[in-house]
Amino acid sequence: EDINAKFYDLLKRVGPLGPFNMQPIFITKNLQDAGGTKIVGKNHIRFHLKDDKGQQINGICFGLADYYDIADIKRNRINICYTLQENSFNGRTTIDFMIRDIKIID
Repeated sequence: EDINAKFYDLLKRVGPLGPFNMQPIFITKNLQDAGGTKIVGKNHIRFHLKDDKGQQINGICFGLADYYDIADIKRNRINICYTLQENSFNGRTTIDFMIRDIKIID
């Protein structure tokens, strides 16, 4: 719930990002599938997750489709590490979670 347009505007102020000012990586813990998480393309996962409060997180994980079956994402809770990216499409701007890694919660 803390990641919203106001937060993203503040985050953009730390730029420009590059080798000496790396993009921040965030973590959100104890998430579960909210329905609709699936493999897209040949090797990517489109996530639709929710936390214990019902807050929804939508994101994409490039190149890690193998995790989909290994992690049994539909049944297990996971932690995710991600960066944020602004996405404008059809006149609507959203904040996308670019998932870098996932961990199954034991």
